[in-house]
Amino acid sequence: MPTITDFSRKTIDYLGDDGASYRVSQRTVVQAACTNVISTTSGPGRPAGWKLRHVWAVTPATGAVTNRKKCVIGSPTNTIFADGTAPANMDGVAWRVEGRIGEKRTTR
Repeated sequence: MPTITDFSRKTIDYLGDDGASYRVSQRTVVQAACTNVISTTSGPGRPAGWKLRHVWAVTPATGAVTNRKKCVIGSPTNTIFADGTAPANMDGVAWRVEGRIGEKRTTR
């Protein structure tokens, strides 16, 4: 399991609300914690102006919030996004989902 201080990146598959797949870069530790699928094919990057579907993860799992992370979620069926209750575990620290934000498309 990568550590929170690991700044290496992976390319994940992001399934847009339009049904098309896009490639998005994400930190390895976040990719693993959010159970996103690592991309094995080439494809287009996300279109400019799109705000990707994500969750806000906070720690500690209970009590006052001391840290917050934005985790892009590659698939709308991912349990962390769909249920909003599955905690992500990053570097041995339990996180909880504070908010779920859907995809937003804007043009520039």
